[in-house]
Amino acid sequence: MKKIVCLLLLFCCAWIAGAIDTFSPIAKGKPCIALKVLSHYAPVIRAENEFRNFMRAALGLSDYDGNRGYYTLQLAVAGDGSSGKADEAMAKAGLNFEKLGVEGFLLAKDGKRSYILCAYSPKGVLNGVYKIMEKTLGIVSPRPLTGLEFPYPVEKAVPLALPYWEAPAFSIRGLSPSGATHRNPQPDFHDWMGRNLMNCRGLGQTSYFDMAWALEPYGFLRNIGGHSFHQWLPPSEYFKKHPEYYSLIGGKRVAAGKGAQIALGNPEVIDIIVSKMIEYKKKYPELQVLPFGYNDSWTNGFGWGEDPLDQKLDSPNDLPKPGSKRPRTYSTRYIKAANQVIERVNKVFPDVKLAVYAYHFVMMQPPDAPIHPNLVVA
Repeated sequence: MKKIVCLLLLFCCAWIAGAIDTFSPIAKGKPCIALKVLSHYAPVIRAENEFRNFMRAALGLSDYDGNRGYYTLQLAVAGDGSSGKADEAMAKAGLNFEKLGVEGFLLAKDGKRSYILCAYSPKGVLNGVYKIMEKTLGIVSPRPLTGLEFPYPVEKAVPLALPYWEAPAFSIRGLSPSGATHRNPQPDFHDWMGRNLMNCRGLGQTSYFDMAWALEPYGFLRNIGGHSFHQWLPPSEYFKKHPEYYSLIGGKRVAAGKGAQIALGNPEVIDIIVSKMIEYKKKYPELQVLPFGYNDSWTNGFGWGEDPLDQKLDSPNDLPKPGSKRPRTYSTRYIKAANQVIERVNKVFPDVKLAVYAYHFVMMQPPDAPIHPNLVVA
């Protein structure tokens, strides 16, 4: 009797395993997927091209074009009216925007010889292509300048059980390179960032408009960051008439680009910045994050100064305890001012966020203040 029960259990397990839908981009070492775009956005078109690129690189086949295959993989965006099939797939899998988020994706069966890869944004579809390549073929983009140069061809794939869905753990993921890369598009670098599921290329106010056009196919967020105090409050415009807007260092007002900050405790300074941010957002409504990064510096205690109004924002916890070797920090002053700015900007634009910094020794101590949920800390 025990043998019969065991045989029945084995039979049931085998039947269940066989009934599970799976996805593999290759069969017997050869491509088996034809591609079909249902939602024609730039990142979805890129997803189609990247599927081809990865397959060619992984299998060592220069002639794979994705036009023919035993199975069809459809690429689509859900929730925007561009693809009813994507909406149906999400509903069938029990997913919605709240569960999957902006950049999560779903890979599911859609008929006997058809699959669908869908998300609630074009960027999510692009993420999905990269993740299924990683999951089935075990490949990722190594380094920017190596592109898709893999050491040896892939011969076997690991079938992916369906439906499969995944969402990024962090909403903003990216890098902020410096130097010459600020002004010129870097295709190799951007390819590598996108292939590793990053969604934010650090740019300042000037460089964003120099290269924003080049970022669209990657689905990168429309964010601006960087050192911005003097962009909002240019010394050439304000210092002569209002030196009190700038740091008080050693008894003197200083407006140097390095070695000085601005007087965040002065309410007029906050008023000007808020007003300029609101006008800037109105002019460029696509921007999702505005910059509030302090000036760069290596001198004068990073230039925060001893303005009495600034010091009112400080906390006793910013000062080192007796005998401590840690430096005096200014994180509370900075975050309190950032909180004021974003609270007021959000009254006009509730969804906009503010990019702030947390680096160098003068920011080592956490702020003795709440951190507004719409502050993006870099």
